[in-house]
Order: sequence, then structure tokens, then C-alpha cells
Amino acid sequence: MNSVILESDFYTEVNIFVPEILPFKTKKIDRNALKNYLEKVYEDEDIMNETKQKQSMSSEYRVKLGDKWSTSRKDLQEYHSGMVSDYWQVHPYWNEINKHDFSILHGTYHTPAQFKIEIEGDFYTRKLSFDKPNSQILFQGKEFTLIEPGKWAFSEYGNYGGDFEGGYFGDNRLIYIFKKDKKGFPCLLTEVK
Repeated sequence: MNSVILESDFYTEVNIFVPEILPFKTKKIDRNALKNYLEKVYEDEDIMNETKQKQSMSSEYRVKLGDKWSTSRKDLQEYHSGMVSDYWQVHPYWNEINKHDFSILHGTYHTPAQFKIEIEGDFYTRKLSFDKPNSQILFQGKEFTLIEPGKWAFSEYGNYGGDFEGGYFGDNRLIYIFKKDKKGFPCLLTEVK
């Protein structure tokens, strides 16, 4: 058996929250109201369990075979439309988001994370594929397993084991807020007041 380590951006601890009472009424995101809403939701174990979603990963990757990393990232997706519904962090959840007038897609973003798979025989990149509906990189149809973050293999390229630090609260939470327009299409809210 050969071990293959794959490095890719990763979205985990994902929830879709659908507030009964909106945390803010305008198209501008009220950061304080959002923070207060999320703090209340975090304390409600039932809501956290009911709204939990599967994790997803980017179509861009690098691999480590033996002790050698590939020198650049490759993308398994040839076409990116640029629409928010096509983002790998949003696409697996789009059908659920589309059901609601207002929703908050919330998760933890790692850039990059590392995954492992044991294979028989040699590794060929042509045997990798991207399962877009689930945003997962597969090797011959099999999923990679997330390596525990403290055990990631050292990578001399880029942001090894880093976390996204940005968003609304300057941490690695990646939050998308959608509100349907008059035609019933979920629009991404981006403006903060």
C-alpha cells in the first residue's frame, strides 16, 4: 500500500441557519446583530445538530508522494462560472439555501488542510476526480480521509496548515448570508454597516 497526502482548502463544521426572527432587517449586514445571533445559536445544541451539513473541499490541490510535494496547485475543475452558487464552499448547500427566504451558511475554513488515502499500485493524477455536487476530491471514486490538524505533514509551499483569518469577525469562520430578491433568487449579502 502507498500513502498519498493531498492538500486542499477545506470547509468543515458547516451549518445552515434559518432564523425565525431575522438578526437584521436591511440588506446591509449588521455585524453586532449577526454576532449576537450566532452566540445564541452556538449554545443551542438542538439547532446545531439539526442544521449540521457535510464538509466540503476545494477542487484545487497539491499532492505529496513519499517525501516530495508537487510544486504547484492543480485544479480538477476546468470551468468556474464565477456565480456564488458555483463556489465549492457554497455549491453542496445551494439546494437547501434556495428553499429559504433568508439563510446563513456558516463553517470553519482551513487553507489548506491535509488528507490521506492508502492506494495499491502507483499514483496517477488522472485517477483523481472532483465530485462537484459534494465538493470532494476522489481517487478512483474513493474519498480521502482528513488528517488530524496537529499531524499534518510539513509543506514548504504557501500557507501550510494555516487558517483563513478574515470574514466578519477576523477568525477562520467563513459565513455567507443569503436573502431572496423579489424574483425569489437567493442573493449574497456582502455590504456591512
